[in-house]
Amino acid sequence: MRAVTNLELAGERLFWHIKNLDTSRSHLDCRGYSCHQGLLSTWHGTKHMMQFDGVMVHPFDGEAWKRFNSVHPHFSAESRNVRLGLCTDGFNLFGSFAAPYSCWPVILTVYNLPPGMCMRPEFMFLSTVIPGPSIPGRNIDVCLRPLIDELVQLWSSGALTYDISRKQNFLMRAALMWTINDFPAYGKLSG
Repeated sequence: MRAVTNLELAGERLFWHIKNLDTSRSHLDCRGYSCHQGLLSTWHGTKHMMQFDGVMVHPFDGEAWKRFNSVHPHFSAESRNVRLGLCTDGFNLFGSFAAPYSCWPVILTVYNLPPGMCMRPEFMFLSTVIPGPSIPGRNIDVCLRPLIDELVQLWSSGALTYDISRKQNFLMRAALMWTINDFPAYGKLSG
């Protein structure tokens, strides 16, 4: 169970940030699921899914993944390093646009897992919740700052993590590969 570690005020907007560093460490620590599933998180480094008539069945099959591997060989050499997608969109909690209130969950998706597992809710991590009387607008970058700082730390210096399936510590790094959102949310995320 993750605890909310930061309750911050950005301008006049209060938001919650859940520390992902501990969550990322437990990804291979087998606290939240079986060790067999922990082994599956490195499947892309040891074997490859069969392609069906050239159809991409997982981002591992795509050009972006292959290009990332060629540009960052030290990252891709360790199959336990985590590749993430960031998903966000705002919605009105009350279902009606008459009540002026919005909520923006920010979810991290782990793409190390096989196709049948990477989109399951138990492998998606709620990172930040940005509630407020209106959409965050240009202030979304202030609300995302703790997450960005964590991702930069995981990319640059990594985090010492215990892999229970191999019974050893290793330096885990993480890379944000994609953002997944509609065009209005994309406009807010990109400034």
